[in-house]
Amino acid sequence: MNSSSHINVDGLDTFVRTAGSKSAPPVLLIHGGGMGTSSTVWRHVMVELAKTNYVIAADAPGFGLSGIPAGDYDISVITKHLLHMLDALKIDRVSVVGHSMGGQIAMRMVAENPERVNKMVLMAIGGRSLGLHYVSPGMALMDRLAVDPNPEMVRQLVETLNARHDDIQEEIDERIETAKRPGVLEAQRKLSAARGNEKAGQAERAAILVKKLKASGAPIMLVWGDEERLNPVELGDDIAKVLDWAEYHRIAGAGHNIPNDQPARVSELLVRFLNA
Repeated sequence: MNSSSHINVDGLDTFVRTAGSKSAPPVLLIHGGGMGTSSTVWRHVMVELAKTNYVIAADAPGFGLSGIPAGDYDISVITKHLLHMLDALKIDRVSVVGHSMGGQIAMRMVAENPERVNKMVLMAIGGRSLGLHYVSPGMALMDRLAVDPNPEMVRQLVETLNARHDDIQEEIDERIETAKRPGVLEAQRKLSAARGNEKAGQAERAAILVKKLKASGAPIMLVWGDEERLNPVELGDDIAKVLDWAEYHRIAGAGHNIPNDQPARVSELLVRFLNA
C-alpha cells in the first residue's frame, strides 16, 4: 500500500509518504538539506524497498510540504520532530536511512536514542560532525541560494548534486517553487547559521558521537558515489576510516544524489543490508 498524508506532529503540519505493508519491518528514509530538498529524493527507491519493508519518508519540518517551525531551528529540532512523528505513527523502533544532512539526523537518533534504531545507512553524508575538515564549494552555493534563489544558481546546484542530468528539470522546478513558500528561505538561513555555530568544540563532540555510535551496537552501512561533486570524492573514504566497523560501498555513476542517480543499486544494497 502506497499513500501520502498530512499529519499533526507537535502542532506542526507534517507531510508523510508511506509504502509497503505495516506488518513489514519499518524503515525511515531521511532526506538531506538545501533549499527545495524533500522526500521526493526517495521516490524511486521506495518502490523497491516497499516489497520487503514498511517505508516512511517524511518532508522534514521546514522542507517540502511540511510546516515551518517557529523559533529555534537546527538539526536537533528536526531530529526530535521525526522521532515524535514515529510516535504519532505508533512505531517504536525503526532502521534509518539518512542522505546528506539526513545522515547527521540519523546519527543523532542512534547516538541519543539507541533503543529506537535497529540499523543505520548513511549516504553521501557530511563529515564535520565526525571531526573531518574539508572544503565544500557546493555547500557555499547552498548558502547563497538561501539569500538569492535565482533560477540559474538553482540549476547549477542541481547539476552539481546529480551525476545524471537527463531528468533534472523536475527537481529544478520543485526547488524554485519551494523557495516561494513563506518562511522557507529564513529557515534555510537558520540552518546555515546553526552549522557555523557548531565549529567550537567540534573535535570533542565528534569523539563523543563516534563513541556513542559504536556503543549503540546498531550496524552501519556507508554509501558514497564515485562522481560526488558536492563534497570531495575522498571524503567517503575518510568517513569509512572514522566509522571503521561500518560496511562501505562506493557506487559507480552516482553523484551526491545517490538515490536519484542509481536507484536500482541503492535499492539492492538497502534490501540486503536492512533485512539480513
